[in-house]
Amino acid sequence: MRRHDCGDEYVSIFQAYQNIQAFKASRTAMLSGVNYAYVVAPFLYDESLWGFVKKALFALLFATRTPVQQSSENELLLFYSCRHKRRADYDYIPQRLRELLGTRCDYVESAERFSLAQSLATIRQLPNAWHGSRGYRANSLQRLGCALLIAKYRSTAGRIFAALLQDKRKVVTFCDANAPENLLTQLANSSGIETFTMQHGQYRMLDASNMSPDAEAYANFVSKYMLCWGEATRNEFVRIGFRPEQFVITGWVKRWSKIGPHPRCGIFGVMLNGESGQGSNMALLNAARTIAESLNYCYIVRLHPWSKPKSYSRLLDGRCVGISHYGLPSYLEQVDFSLAHMTGATIEILHNGAFVYLLDDEKLAEAFCVEGLCFKSAGAIASAAYRDMSSSAQGFGKNRRLGKWFNDDDEQATRILAALLG
Repeated sequence: MRRHDCGDEYVSIFQAYQNIQAFKASRTAMLSGVNYAYVVAPFLYDESLWGFVKKALFALLFATRTPVQQSSENELLLFYSCRHKRRADYDYIPQRLRELLGTRCDYVESAERFSLAQSLATIRQLPNAWHGSRGYRANSLQRLGCALLIAKYRSTAGRIFAALLQDKRKVVTFCDANAPENLLTQLANSSGIETFTMQHGQYRMLDASNMSPDAEAYANFVSKYMLCWGEATRNEFVRIGFRPEQFVITGWVKRWSKIGPHPRCGIFGVMLNGESGQGSNMALLNAARTIAESLNYCYIVRLHPWSKPKSYSRLLDGRCVGISHYGLPSYLEQVDFSLAHMTGATIEILHNGAFVYLLDDEKLAEAFCVEGLCFKSAGAIASAAYRDMSSSAQGFGKNRRLGKWFNDDDEQATRILAALLG
């Protein structure tokens, strides 16, 4: 059993997580075959007053629409709701599936549009939604925010989504942690339609030491199957309690940029987590200073896409020669090895055959606690990096084994087509 030093922020969000999962289990929000506690769960982590205001405005003034619909009356539907996030890596996944499936699938995208009429639709559903939210143990204001969201999505189910499922036998979504996709998947499940979702990050089971809303990536899994990256993901979900046959290993669906080896440059990189992992980011930067001093190296810092340089600049020393949102190709061209924590970019580094080491600060999820990948101290990482760079053939062999464990994408197209069309 691992011991964790739990900060107050993690304990608070872990309590919110437990409350949300209890709400799901209560099934009070089970309405017409859909457990709306799952649909609204990702919204419930923000328990602030401003969080309530945002929930209310969203539920009353924004309607779910389907501006993109391409139908040839196929029995397979591909559905995507994340275009608004402006993540090219997200958008590529449905694009690639459409390339593979061609005319053998229908395609729909949803988006949220401003709509005064949505207020009436939401209010009409509010009495039943309020009753359904009784399993959510929160104050009246937070419960009202939850009920408003349930009412909004219940109106969406009847007015928009029911028609999308007519004559469908299979539905593929991007992620069950997104409210529209979770709703459509549950509607499909209740109609006997086979459902699939995609992996788009390295899912890992979290606890009181490292909890964040990212937990909904697995806690909100409602599809019958997931097209996942590798055995690491399958093992993680089986550990949570799912059946192994629900996870079809196809590899990471991604546009890869292979970076070839380059002469040693005396610089390593630090890949930071998102802002939910600020404590571990500070631990990474502390470790980076020690490693740089030990190996007589400089280092650069690769920020998470939504982080700002000024949040970390004060923690850097004179050996840091850059901090930016480096694209992976330009980043890898500048470093001899990488220091990281809990990020899917680790799998990208392994895929490129480059050296990467994870700092186990007692907040590292067990999915990443793999021998040869994670280390408990900066000194151990410096020793491992020195050893691997001194005996690169052995180090590269280790990387190939680890890469396969996390991302087995051999014959990816064949596997995907067999899963979806077979």
